[in-house]
Amino acid sequence: MANDVFFKNQLENKPFVHCKVGVSLDGFMALENYESKYITNTPAQKYAHLLRAHYDAILVGARTIIEDRPKLTLRFNYIKNGYQSPHVIIFDPKSILTDQDLRAFSAGVTIIQGKNSQITCSDVDIIHTNYHAIDWDNILKQLFKKNIYSILLEGGCYTISSMYSQKEIDKLSYIISPKIIGGSLGVQPFSKTNPVPSLDKLSPLQHSKFRKFQDNILIEGYIKDVNLWKT
Repeated sequence: MANDVFFKNQLENKPFVHCKVGVSLDGFMALENYESKYITNTPAQKYAHLLRAHYDAILVGARTIIEDRPKLTLRFNYIKNGYQSPHVIIFDPKSILTDQDLRAFSAGVTIIQGKNSQITCSDVDIIHTNYHAIDWDNILKQLFKKNIYSILLEGGCYTISSMYSQKEIDKLSYIISPKIIGGSLGVQPFSKTNPVPSLDKLSPLQHSKFRKFQDNILIEGYIKDVNLWKT
């Protein structure tokens, strides 16, 4: 839907949240040890970086930072084409991150943390939250006041599940790779959410579209009722 970021901003005073995940054929986004590079193919990864280029910020969980050590910058020559890497936001409600974990980031980052923060870096902006009562509505409104109008959510499963459970994800890009990880101990994007009580409670994505990246398939659509933003 055109202008979806604008409508969300104007009507709710919160950033538009777009979740992007890449999974295996059996639904895993990482192995049990959090290894995830790379489940999807190069064309799908290029599309993921194109999404990054169009969002103000990228949001990941603290465990992703510790296990993957990602730089969360743009690759595939997007910066040469005039795009900028998005601002980095890290969800760390247990306050497990240290200054050493942030060495990969040349610019300042925003961290959503609980009590007893171990961060002393001067260029880190901290938004405090209660680990036992995380309020994403309040967190997103604080980010909006900091001029963050759109967020690309990339993981991990706890962060995705937490936002989804509070109905704070607006759009989903779900990329499926034809690979099977097997077993039941891998990381699944929505595994920390409460299951629906019956199949008649399932809600399909709205305005869904499909696209192929060679042998990878993208399913993309809106989780929220976007018609509410038009009324």
